[in-house]
Amino acid sequence: MDNRLLIGFGGFLAVFLLFPFVAQMLREGNAGDAENAAQTTNTAAPTTGRSNVPNEPPLLDAQNLVGTEWEFKWENYRIKITIAANGVLYATHPLMRSVTGMDYFEGRWSVAYDKAIIEARFGDEYLYEELIISGNNLYTKNGEKVQRF
Repeated sequence: MDNRLLIGFGGFLAVFLLFPFVAQMLREGNAGDAENAAQTTNTAAPTTGRSNVPNEPPLLDAQNLVGTEWEFKWENYRIKITIAANGVLYATHPLMRSVTGMDYFEGRWSVAYDKAIIEARFGDEYLYEELIISGNNLYTKNGEKVQRF
């Protein structure tokens, strides 16, 4: 009789101590299933995560972006960005020659489905921006439309 009582108490104690861990694992499993279900329902039209950016399929890609020029706002300066072939971009500003002695700065660009990534170095400053492609337009993460020249 004593052994059964001791075994019963040990089983109760094991269930009591393991219950929080098992419940947490079940909760994480259900949350993962809900996220997967949400992702599979949105495969037809990927979202940008920004409500003020139109949710249109991207029409700009690495081939038709070459040769385009965009007016990009960076630290209260309006910079003209020219997209060139082989992932090179040129950034210019009217006052750049008088301040730096250079006509332009070179940078890099790339496209990943609905994101255009631009990066350039201006002296000690570093510009890195992920722009959202929606239709034939580019948008910043804030939802501001990048003007095309």
